[in-house]
Amino acid sequence: MNPQLQQIFHNLNQLTQSERWQVFDYLVNQLKNSLTRFDVFDRPSSQQPPKLSPQDIFASTQGSWSHQTRDEIDAQLASQRQLDWGE
Repeated sequence: MNPQLQQIFHNLNQLTQSERWQVFDYLVNQLKNSLTRFDVFDRPSSQQPPKLSPQDIFASTQGSWSHQTRDEIDAQLASQRQLDWGE
């Protein structure tokens, strides 16, 4: 551990509980901001979510139900709703 970091830890031990929480809140906010900026702006383009039009999405899922009847599809949807929402 470098001397600056050792000094910071020493100084943190000198703070009151309330002051430590203030430091903690500040550091957490800094970390959140840096992660958010990284996630949104610095993500490599290969990790960017694909920008598909509604037509592309529809085309990619077209025929997903294969040759099932409406009753079979309704049963599958009801089953999935039960799993997802407890309906």
